[in-house]
Amino acid sequence: MKKAIPNVLFMRILLFILIILIGAPHLLLANEQFEFVSCVFEGLETCKIASERLKSGKEQDIVSVMKDLMVFTNEVRRAKDAIAPHGNSKNEFVKEPAKQLHSIYSRIVENNKNLLAFIEKTINDPSEASSKQGTWLLKMSEIAATNEELWRMIPYVTAMVSYALVDMTRKETGNLRFLTITKIERDKLRSNLLRAFGESIKKGPKGGMLPIDASASLMWDFLSKDWKPADSN
Repeated sequence: MKKAIPNVLFMRILLFILIILIGAPHLLLANEQFEFVSCVFEGLETCKIASERLKSGKEQDIVSVMKDLMVFTNEVRRAKDAIAPHGNSKNEFVKEPAKQLHSIYSRIVENNKNLLAFIEKTINDPSEASSKQGTWLLKMSEIAATNEELWRMIPYVTAMVSYALVDMTRKETGNLRFLTITKIERDKLRSNLLRAFGESIKKGPKGGMLPIDASASLMWDFLSKDWKPADSN
């Protein structure tokens, strides 16, 4: 009886491994469009969290400001690096918005690095900054304005991202009606959006909404339309 126990244990382990292997293709074969849009969502969420941390900082001393700005910049860099591989896609509906998002994130990172360098220079030579306050304020305003314009571009690029989810090869009554992702993948994307951005995105993009939230709202609106998943008839 004791000799049979190892065999039973072995069979259970073998069964567990088989279950994993049988289920693995569902993970490994997730289509490119789903992976790309998931990456876009994760980048938006990362930037949103980093931005909220930057704005919520209670300490206003220069060291804290620089630290928060460095953390924020690093998070935007993470979003940039994550989207970079999709810029090499053979699918133009993936490649083009991926390249544009990568460019936007890259320019924001570069602007923030310039801002940090400018603050460091000001601290190292406060007398110079004090004697040229107009120049100092102009430089700060230029960097802030450039970043603001870059953030405003993200909703437009996000609208392009939605095209990656439309199957251009399948039509119904002459119209594009099918997605390139399955029902499970679509529901996963919707769930991720709600988890990251909350119920407010269901109201649609509105004036005064931050660009990242507007982007999430645009994607929610698209995923809520009467599209047929790829695995439907």
